[in-house]
This record gives sequence, C-alpha cells and structure tokens, in this order.
Amino acid sequence: MQPLPVAYRNRAKRLTIDFTDVNSLPSRFKPGSKSTRVSVNSNIEEEFQTNLKGWESLILTMMDNSFPQESLERLIFLRLDPDDPFESVSENEQFCQNLDYLTFRRNECQCDDDELGKLSMLCSAYQKVIEKHLKKSVSLKDDLAQQLKDQQELRLKGFRLGFSGDTIEKL
Repeated sequence: MQPLPVAYRNRAKRLTIDFTDVNSLPSRFKPGSKSTRVSVNSNIEEEFQTNLKGWESLILTMMDNSFPQESLERLIFLRLDPDDPFESVSENEQFCQNLDYLTFRRNECQCDDDELGKLSMLCSAYQKVIEKHLKKSVSLKDDLAQQLKDQQELRLKGFRLGFSGDTIEKL
C-alpha cells in the first residue's frame, strides 16, 4: 500500500471535520474556536482520530484500486470537470463514475459499512455540487436581468420596466 500524499491527508482531515456533527468535533475544530489544545485521551478525540483514519483508508483504497487519479481528486475535493458539459446530474460523467465505483465496492468487494458510508457521503456531496452548478447556470449573471426575468418588471432610475415575451417596454 502506497503512502498517502500530504494533500490527500489534509483533505481527509477536512472531510472528517465537514462530515462530523459539530457536537462530536474536538473543540479545536469547532467553528469560532481559538483552542489548539489536543486532549489525547478524550473520547471525542479518539472518535475523531478513528473517523480520520477511516477517510484516509478510503482514499488509499481508491488509490490502490486504480480509481483514475483525476476522478479521485475531483471526488475528494468536490470539484467539477470544467470540460464536462452536462445539463443534469445523471449526465455528469464524473458522477456516474463515482456511482459505478460505489456499486462495484459494495457488490464485488463487499467493503465494510464505514467505507460504504463514506463513499455514499462523498457521492451525495458531489451531487450537491453539481446541482448548485446547474442552479447557477440557469440564472442570469446580471442581477438586474435576473430580477426582471423573475418578477417580470423592474424599477430603474424612476422608470418601471416590464418584460413580455422577448421585449422590454416602459410601463
């Protein structure tokens, strides 16, 4: 088994923090905390370290199972491929690869529940990134144009503008 690169180790830590309930996080990772103290023997710290090892193990398993490097990075860093055109979640090639891998691990390798749960969380988070991207691409870039589209009228410098069909008219 190859060693985990530093960037992946850091990402495993971030994933552990992001996917752990705030009440189950060690105090140094809670939002707004200025504490850097590590309570090595606390139950919360031990649970956090176990969870962290699980994320590191998942990433190592994906690396060892020849999961494509670019796909691995996009999945664990939750980044979309800018060259992959899609109009729905199911058209996103990366998302389909992620689901295929999850299904393969579940059915063929009979991975443990922890690995399957973490893979499911990553796939769900990746789906949310895609949905957010799709929602953004539907809206117009200009806020005033978006307001006109949504409300069918706009007030601008004392004028009330309305939108009907493909034309803008002064009301």
